[in-house]
Amino acid sequence: MKDLEYCRVLVTGASRGIGKQISLDFSEKKAHLILTGTKSSTLEKIKSECLAKGASSVQMVVVDFLTDSLDPVASACKEGLDIFVCNAGIYKPGLLCTGSSDTKEKRIYETIKVNLTIPMVLSSLISPIIIKSQKIRERSHLENIGALIFINSTSTFWPSPQESAYVASKAGLLGFSDSIFPELREKGIKVCSIHPSYVKTDITSDMCKYGGLDSKKILTPKDVSDSVLWACSTSNTCCPSMIKLETQKTP
Repeated sequence: MKDLEYCRVLVTGASRGIGKQISLDFSEKKAHLILTGTKSSTLEKIKSECLAKGASSVQMVVVDFLTDSLDPVASACKEGLDIFVCNAGIYKPGLLCTGSSDTKEKRIYETIKVNLTIPMVLSSLISPIIIKSQKIRERSHLENIGALIFINSTSTFWPSPQESAYVASKAGLLGFSDSIFPELREKGIKVCSIHPSYVKTDITSDMCKYGGLDSKKILTPKDVSDSVLWACSTSNTCCPSMIKLETQKTP
C-alpha cells in the first residue's frame, strides 16, 4: 500500500458528514488540506479539528457552488495537488413529471450543476495540476499518489421517482468518472467513483426519524472515508475504478 503521508488533498463539501470525516482521516496522514464549504465559521471549526489531528496545513476556501466562481478553488491548488476528493453535493427530492411544485425546474438545474457540472469543471481545472505534481514527485523518487475520487451514491443503480434529478446527476457522474480514466491512467492518476448506500448524515436524519430507516444499521461517514483512503493507497498497478458500499444488514 502507498504511503500517503504529507499528501496534498482538496476536499469539497468538507464542513460536515462524509467530507468532514475524510478531512479528519487525511489529517492523521499529516496531509496538507484544502477544504471547501459554504460557511467560514464551520470551516474554521473543521480546520482546528484537522490541525489537532495532525494535518500539516489547512487552507479554507469559502464557496457556494451554485453561485460562486471556481477560480478561488483552482487558485488554492496552484502550488501543487495530489488528491482531489469531490464530495460536495445536494439532494432535493420530489416528483418532476407529475408533481405540482413550481420549483421543479430550479431543482433540476441546481442538482445537475452541483452534483455533475461542478465536478466536471473542477476536474478539468485541477487534473493538470495533479499531473504536474506527480511528475515532480517522480523526479524526486517519490511514489505517484495522484487520484480523483468522486463520492457518488448507490442511487445511481436504484431508480426512484422521487429522486429522478438526483439519480440522473449521479449516473452522469459515474459516466464522467469512467470516461476520464482512460485520459489519466497512463499518467498514473487513479480515478474512482465511490457509491455508498444510506449514510448517517444530515440528509438521512429525517429518513431515520420519520421514514423508518434504522440509523444503527446504515453506513457511517467513517465507512466511506476508509474506502477513500484505501482507494488512494492501492498500488501503481491497480485502480479501483468503482467501489459500492452496501449496508451489511437491511436498514
